[in-house]
Amino acid sequence: MANEGRESTFNEASLKMERLHDSQKLINSLSINTLMYNPVAGKYNYEVICSEYLNLLHEVYGKLGPAEKKTANRWRDLLIDSLETFQVFSVEYKDSFEGLNKSPKLNNENWKKLRNFIFAFGDHVRDLLEKHGYSSPNAEEEAGWD
Repeated sequence: MANEGRESTFNEASLKMERLHDSQKLINSLSINTLMYNPVAGKYNYEVICSEYLNLLHEVYGKLGPAEKKTANRWRDLLIDSLETFQVFSVEYKDSFEGLNKSPKLNNENWKKLRNFIFAFGDHVRDLLEKHGYSSPNAEEEAGWD
């Protein structure tokens, strides 16, 4: 019982890096077809990608300074508003021999606007991760990998 009364220390760094890796891996995997419906998640891949970007933002959030937090909150709110405003799909009903069939109809204009914002949001999140040490080191920063 030599450890009685001692505080234990726990380093969450490895778990945080695993969460970051898992989110980034999922984003990369789903980016192959962002408009595909994802039956596991119950939403479209672009929506899952946005959720993962938000997860990444939350992981780095504690390291941000007050001004960065204000900017990050604004980006987050704009992403959520954009997802609600720029509906990518609507339901279209078509007559067939079997009756009315409903199918998703793509709104190209909304998709272009939303896609561009998602790319910008992802770039911002990746910049924050890199700035606060949550990405791979660059060769030039680490005195080369020669």
